[in-house]
Amino acid sequence: RTNTIKHELAHAMYTLKYEAKKLGNNNNYSQAVKKLNEEFSSDFPKEYDKIIKGLKRQGYGENVLLDEVQAYMSTSLKDEFVDEFKLNYDSLLPMIKKYRSNFNKYYKQK
Repeated sequence: RTNTIKHELAHAMYTLKYEAKKLGNNNNYSQAVKKLNEEFSSDFPKEYDKIIKGLKRQGYGENVLLDEVQAYMSTSLKDEFVDEFKLNYDSLLPMIKKYRSNFNKYYKQK
């Protein structure tokens, strides 16, 4: 599925912050999604909590939760939000659009 590939690319872009630091560059994607995660947790606390709990149920460790949140929010399909996390997609759509816009900004860079 296309979104699975994009999901994994979101992880790669997030993780590259460590390599970027070694090269003396900033990884603006990681900085941007950190801000989005903070906004998500403060503006949609119940929904954020549902995703965190859902990720923990799936076996994700604390060390990867923020990366998983950004990857799911940036790339998941409606049915994943509804079926896996029991979220109201329409009410969360403004936040999802922010993540997707950010992902597309960095994904399309050459």
